[in-house]
Amino acid sequence: MDTMIITDNRSFVDGNRTYDTATVGVAGNGFIAQDITFRNNVGPIKHQAVTLRVDADLVSFYECHFDGYQDTLYVKRQSQSYCDCEIYGTIDFICGDATAVFQNCLIEACTPMARQYNTITEKHQELELFASGILFQNCTIKATHDLEKSVNVTTYLGRPWGLFSRTVIMESYIDRLIDPRGWVE
Repeated sequence: MDTMIITDNRSFVDGNRTYDTATVGVAGNGFIAQDITFRNNVGPIKHQAVTLRVDADLVSFYECHFDGYQDTLYVKRQSQSYCDCEIYGTIDFICGDATAVFQNCLIEACTPMARQYNTITEKHQELELFASGILFQNCTIKATHDLEKSVNVTTYLGRPWGLFSRTVIMESYIDRLIDPRGWVE
């Protein structure tokens, strides 16, 4: 992941729909990536800027690095797995309506813009008919060194979007950066 780096700088502020800001979009079922860094380097001031958008089923990422700010990973509709990955972001940086499993991943919250808070996940689920969710197993959730030094930045595990949103964090280390309430209401 240190030698293969795919980077771009599209953002919502520059007139793109959030969906169209993705540095990489995966639409092919059965896609696998390993040892790659995906980066959207616009910074938090540009608001929504997706690093990776996945609209495919049976997609796997191994030992990949995802570097962004808002909406770093935009996971849509299907089954996805992320193993031994590093994911960095600020607001809703793992978001969407997919069934996504994160195992042995490092999840690091970065410093957002002034007067903003961080949310690691934003799970969208409006209908009860579809059984989907985001699962973190054996992951480490912590702050970047810059965020550790910041004061007055609140970080939440996430915010549900819809009545049937599901996020499970199990057998994982959660650093003290997470607000004791856990979730934005």
